[in-house]
Amino acid sequence: MKERVRIRGALRKWTGPDPVEPFVVGELVVDDITRQVTLGGERVRLTAIEYRTLVELARNAGQVLTYECLLRKIWGVDGDGDLRPMRTAISTLRRRLGDDADNPIYIFTEPRVGYRMARADARGVNRAGAV
Repeated sequence: MKERVRIRGALRKWTGPDPVEPFVVGELVVDDITRQVTLGGERVRLTAIEYRTLVELARNAGQVLTYECLLRKIWGVDGDGDLRPMRTAISTLRRRLGDDADNPIYIFTEPRVGYRMARADARGVNRAGAV
């Protein structure tokens, strides 16, 4: 009987995960609910790997994600994996977003460490994000 009461109480409190707000920085919008990426109002078509990489970077905007972390989360590789597929995905993402690796707006390289996504402040203004 006590178990039922606890279960009912837990079920009443549980409302599911909070809806995820779209990630917006500059003209880039990553909507995890609809699984769509738009840039300047135009849909950006991405492969599954590119999309997962972009979402992971957006969820951790302003924070450096190490090569190892991205390899584990996106490619399911532990340890020192081959970085070439990740670098190719990042390069393609940048090209599709019109981002220049030498003067980035969205995806920043932290040499010999990994990548980080720009943060947006409360007004949606692009900020590189201090690390």
